[in-house]
Formats: sequence, structure tokens, C-alpha cells
Amino acid sequence: MPRYHFVVKWLDREHDDPEGTVLQDEEEARRFATRIIRELKEGGGYDEPDLFIVVRDDQGKEVFTLSFSRPPLS
Repeated sequence: MPRYHFVVKWLDREHDDPEGTVLQDEEEARRFATRIIRELKEGGGYDEPDLFIVVRDDQGKEVFTLSFSRPPLS
């Protein structure tokens, strides 16, 4: 199964995910990223409009990006 890395990015910095998470496919990775966004926003401090999450595969290739200000419905 593929490993996905979820990198939280601001305009001037990022929080890397060196270990990543093994998930079945890209759709499951999208749901996982949406959950990360929701949990971080609920915890507070993640409400900047330029904040987003970049999802990369194990080779470092960007799979997709989600904005914290407009995450997809899950």
C-alpha cells in the first residue's frame, strides 16, 4: 500500500511529515488530510487564510493540496 506524507504549509514555513502514513489510495489520503485540517482547526491556532496541506507520495511527488480555509466536505 502507498505511503502519503501530509505537510502543513504557511507562506513562510512548513511542518514536515517525514514518516508519512500508509493508506489504501488517494481517496483515503484525501479523507485523512481533511480530518487533519478539521482537527487542527478545532484545536485552535490554525485559522490563517494562507494555510494549506500538501500531500506527497513516498517519492516526494505532490499528489494534491487542500486549503485550510476551504477544505472539501467529507
